[in-house]
Amino acid sequence: MNWEQGVLGYPMSDEIDTYDGLAKVSKFEGGQLTWRPWTNKVTAALTTDLQVDLPFSSGEKWRVVQANGYILDDPKTTANEGDSHQAKWVYCYDLVAVSPTVTKGAKFTASATGTIVLAIQGNANDDSVNANVVVQSLGLGRYASSLHVQQNSYSNTFGNGKPALTVATPWLDRPVAKSGDAIATVGRTGTGGEHIHYCVTTTPDNAAYAPFESVPFAFRNYEVATNDTGTTWKSVAVGRPIRGSILRKGTATPTGLPKVKLSAAKDLLHFGDVSGTVTLPAGKTLSTGKVKVTAFSSWGEPLEAVYATGTGAGPFTYKLNAPNYTNVRIEVSVVDTTDAALKALKGAKVLTIVANTNTKVDVVVK
Repeated sequence: MNWEQGVLGYPMSDEIDTYDGLAKVSKFEGGQLTWRPWTNKVTAALTTDLQVDLPFSSGEKWRVVQANGYILDDPKTTANEGDSHQAKWVYCYDLVAVSPTVTKGAKFTASATGTIVLAIQGNANDDSVNANVVVQSLGLGRYASSLHVQQNSYSNTFGNGKPALTVATPWLDRPVAKSGDAIATVGRTGTGGEHIHYCVTTTPDNAAYAPFESVPFAFRNYEVATNDTGTTWKSVAVGRPIRGSILRKGTATPTGLPKVKLSAAKDLLHFGDVSGTVTLPAGKTLSTGKVKVTAFSSWGEPLEAVYATGTGAGPFTYKLNAPNYTNVRIEVSVVDTTDAALKALKGAKVLTIVANTNTKVDVVVK
């Protein structure tokens, strides 16, 4: 991929490995291009494929200190002038409030309406190594991370005093935050100074769910200052603010759900198949109901669910397709049945899904 800059008109990053090392990606201000050896084709994921709201409260003014896809390898800039968010993390934003007294403890708000995936909030406010984070699902392969938040600030805001979410919390029990809801407060855990760090990644931004990388996105319905003091403004429907910009939320009604190009998940992630048989205990027969097979991510999100085919005592066969995440849990249950004994049957196995491969996983329910 040596033709991108001339065609797209953007400064490009060097080619780097994708999150899983299987393909090559070049990242630029307007999105990214990925070349996959198994197709020998280049696909594009653009910033406008995912559109979200600014992650702070209405009426506040914040300055961009590190921007999404900013500078990269632009020869017009001074050496080492680019952001420290580079390579796989180039699509992250850092912001500080224009008023110096506002940043610390400011409300970190949900950037769209979506499920809260997890909240890590136990690290002390002066811990410069370990960061607290609240993660929200914006769709498959798109997880919005509010990083460096203050200790216990999820429970003190959106959590209403309840303990932080964990991977053991059933997915349907995890709350949905609406765009603009306060989900934490701005801090400096895991870093040296208070600021908003907002990024969207292919899995939740935590080492337990590696490997992952940042993905392109755009902000919507905001205003950018046209002078250095933030007294005159220009409305932007959808855009990618650059470093140094002063921003505030627009006056339009909050949009709510993120605007997502669903097919773009195929341009961000790599997928593999899982297939196999489900065996009932000896003497058990499926007289009513269905055998359901679900792939859950290691953070507890259902990735894909299918009904196995077969009748009577089985065996039952299934096949599903899911991202090549690690520690995926294949769970089997019997649903839509009035038979209490059948409903109690469960089975599970854990595996790493391999891209472009059909992995055989047979499950015995008990």
